[in-house]
Amino acid sequence: MPFYRENLPVMRAILARTILTTFALGTLSVVLIRSKVYGLAGIGLGVLAILMGGSKAEAITTERRAISAGLDYFILELRSGSFTRSIIRVCTWTGWPARARTSSTR
Repeated sequence: MPFYRENLPVMRAILARTILTTFALGTLSVVLIRSKVYGLAGIGLGVLAILMGGSKAEAITTERRAISAGLDYFILELRSGSFTRSIIRVCTWTGWPARARTSSTR
C-alpha cells in the first residue's frame, strides 16, 4: 500500500478535521434544533472516534491480504440493498418478529 504510506500525514489531517467537524456540527445541532437526538448522536460518534484513537490510530497491518471485507464493504452492501433485502427475507420467512394474528372481518 504505497499510496497509504506516502500520504499518511494528509489522511490523518483529513481524519482530524472530520472528527472536529463532527463535534462542531453536533454542537450546532444541539443548540439550534429542538430535537437533540441527532446532535447528541454526532457528538457521541465524535467521542467514540477519539476513544478509538482519533487521527493517531495505527493500521493493524499494511501488508496485502488475500481476502478483506472491512467497514467500507459493509456500507456498500447496505447501500446496494441486497444485504437489507436478504435480512428482510429471512425475517419474513422465519416469522420474526411474530405478529399478532388479527382477522380482517369482524
